[in-house]
Amino acid sequence: MQTTNEAKIIPKAKAKDPLIKNTRVMLSNTLDFFTSMRKQYGDIYNANVIGSNLVIVSRPSMIQKILVSEISKFPKSKNYETFKLSVGNGLVTNEGESWKRQRKIAQPAFYKESIANLFDILCKVSQDHLQNWKGQQKINAVENMLATTLDMVVQSLFGESIDMDYDRLSKAFITENQFLSDQVMNPFSLPIWIPTASARRYKKARSTTSELVETIINKRKEKDATPKNDLLGMLMSSRYSDTGEGMSNQQLKDEVVSILFAGHEATANSMSWALYLLAKYPEHLKKVKEEVQRVTQGQPLKLEHLSQMVYTQQVIDESMRLYPSAWALSRTVHQDTDLEGYTIKKNSLIFLDFYNMYRDEAIWEHPNDFIPERFQPELKKQMHKCSFVPFGAGQRMCIGYQFAFMEMKILLADIVSNYDFVLDPDAPEVEVEPLTTLKPKDGVWISVTPLDKA
Repeated sequence: MQTTNEAKIIPKAKAKDPLIKNTRVMLSNTLDFFTSMRKQYGDIYNANVIGSNLVIVSRPSMIQKILVSEISKFPKSKNYETFKLSVGNGLVTNEGESWKRQRKIAQPAFYKESIANLFDILCKVSQDHLQNWKGQQKINAVENMLATTLDMVVQSLFGESIDMDYDRLSKAFITENQFLSDQVMNPFSLPIWIPTASARRYKKARSTTSELVETIINKRKEKDATPKNDLLGMLMSSRYSDTGEGMSNQQLKDEVVSILFAGHEATANSMSWALYLLAKYPEHLKKVKEEVQRVTQGQPLKLEHLSQMVYTQQVIDESMRLYPSAWALSRTVHQDTDLEGYTIKKNSLIFLDFYNMYRDEAIWEHPNDFIPERFQPELKKQMHKCSFVPFGAGQRMCIGYQFAFMEMKILLADIVSNYDFVLDPDAPEVEVEPLTTLKPKDGVWISVTPLDKA
């Protein structure tokens, strides 16, 4: 009989040869591995992969302890050292007192009133890119959203008049993301200092990103005596309250690269999945169209309209539940640590499996169905605080979440006001690709028809 002092036993993923089999399955598709293991072992289990102890967690109360109430016990894992290769020591990768100081100085740029200043820029970018749909019968939503959200982030950071080689920057980000995904997901990947073809491509892409960002920051510092209302201007004018000093050049560069890197791809993925689901379920597309028409009365979109687009927000939330861009996070422990009666062994790699938590029938009714109504405001208030955390939770919640929601609402409102769309009947079924973010594999192809606005 178990006493209150006895630790619970974490279920262990079993196989004839767990070291080899678990590694092989996880390498082929980490998401499939997590899904299969969760069905067998529940919302906490461990697995042996390349001799490392993995603990996979998908219980809301445990997520809350790891991300919020006991965050100091669960620091970021060594995977984040890999991301530092590209984004440096920005908010995404930084920790401890250094992170607290950096978050404090960057936070004002992402206050709701600060983000509101970017509304006109975001609307213009959305409308400009929507022009590219004219004359086309089929659109790859993924490619289109990647280009649009990158433009949104660049112009929000640097202003409308920025001279940026978007194609060069976009290709650099794709190369960097592919390399980093392999480094994180493949335990057999070779270190960057070995001059493989992929490492050389990565280093070239990283140099491209660094050069473009440094050039823009240096030009801004040389020319501008007064701060601008774009994100770069707000970051440059922010000061530490205790010293009155601003960010160092390196800190500023790291934050800008972090915003560029993380701020466009995740939103593009979320938008692509939303368009996929709306195209697949036209009854919900019809409701979004009706809401946007009712709110705007056919007039140009205004900032105050966004808060009135309640059903559109529910569609965004439900899309991110079914296909979360941040489908998993990793943490570690530096000593044996208790988690709800289970002992997490020192140096274990902990994965927070959001994808399967969001499809848990114990938490969600009909979890695999697209039901935006489940996120009605009164129902959302009744949810466990960590049962749905698309932007993280607690003090490390994504600093740019309000910016991302603004982007997505603007894009959806503009698209449904100008086009009807359905899934391209000739395209293959959309599959998920679980890299560092959850991407639609091979794109999302939609057939588009312009609306007659006469």
